[in-house]
Amino acid sequence: MNKSLLYLSLMSLIFWACNSGNQTQTNAEEDVWMSLIGEDISNWDNPQNLQAMTFNGELGMTDPGSETPMWLWSQASFKNFHLKAEFQAPPASQSAIGFRMNQANGYAVSLDNNADRQNPTGSITNVARAVWLDSMDVEGWNQLEVKATGDHLQVWVNGTLVSQVHDRQYSEGTIALQAPIGGTKAVKFRHLQIMELPDTELTEQPLEEMMRASTKAEEVSLFDGDYTENWTESGGEWEVIDGAIHGYSGPEGGYLLSKEAYQNFYLKLKFKIKFEDNSGIFIRKDPNREDVSIEDAIECNIYDFNGLSHPFSTGSLVTHSRAFRDLFEYDEWSDLEIFAYESQIVMYINGKKSAEAHVPEALNKAGQIALQAGVKVFSEDKGPSDIYFKDIFVKDFSGGSL
Repeated sequence: MNKSLLYLSLMSLIFWACNSGNQTQTNAEEDVWMSLIGEDISNWDNPQNLQAMTFNGELGMTDPGSETPMWLWSQASFKNFHLKAEFQAPPASQSAIGFRMNQANGYAVSLDNNADRQNPTGSITNVARAVWLDSMDVEGWNQLEVKATGDHLQVWVNGTLVSQVHDRQYSEGTIALQAPIGGTKAVKFRHLQIMELPDTELTEQPLEEMMRASTKAEEVSLFDGDYTENWTESGGEWEVIDGAIHGYSGPEGGYLLSKEAYQNFYLKLKFKIKFEDNSGIFIRKDPNREDVSIEDAIECNIYDFNGLSHPFSTGSLVTHSRAFRDLFEYDEWSDLEIFAYESQIVMYINGKKSAEAHVPEALNKAGQIALQAGVKVFSEDKGPSDIYFKDIFVKDFSGGSL
């Protein structure tokens, strides 16, 4: 970092401290919630001598000029907790709030106000990608909440749940504030407080591992070269080519609907699609409803358009959980897995978890599986799409436990 940029950063932080308005924190549960911002930063470990300061209940940090993340560390360690904060992260910078951190290892909630990033604001970095909120104030104050209970990690931005996942990499550690990378304005925090939660007993294995390994449900093929035994057509054009189901959307799109309804199940298959063609797999569709809709079913998406800013790219649970990009190759066969048990839905692409969510109770029901051949809804010409499926198997747990 050159001297002029460092001077500008320090002046920016000093100017903010001198002109910041008074902030009054009110908390009806002062005996439960613990504030993490004091009169100075003496309650934080600062081994890297970061430029940080507090003023009127706000804590600000400037860019230290490092290409690698640099942190302030809480002196206490936390396992299960509920954390609340307000943050101001200028769009030109990248910052984060870490939790269950031990030195460089742990989870980090990204503060990066750029929708085109792999880890935009609210993402649990490289673990769960956040749904982007167009209503977020990219230059002003926003609210953040993080809840960690056992292996269930959840993040809210401005009251909206934007990312969640079950993950067991890290079970306990410090809270950490990352100094911004890039930009000349300070990243600021206020009303940063935490409440510890009781321990949570975990199952021996995560849901997807249990469902893969379970012998309490038989793995049944839903396609053995003749799809008409287990599926019915609803729009589009469907045929078998070289041992695979080929779906062509035509101008309006269509679906293959399973004849059976499933609530708790493990579905695995292979798919192949061209770049920007549109498909997906809808689960728990009401058999008595003619149309297929995300109001009534859960869409496991197979569709990429407009680069990293695509709202729910391939591997996403549409409106519920957003996948990372570049999980598969176009025009090549890819593995897809869906795990559905009660409210919990998990999706994998090529062996990597792509999305996870706990869906509303209205979607915790038995329903059909619908393989989609969709039109290109985001392109100007709304053109047709081709999709291929093969090696379709299901384990049905609806009648019993795992």
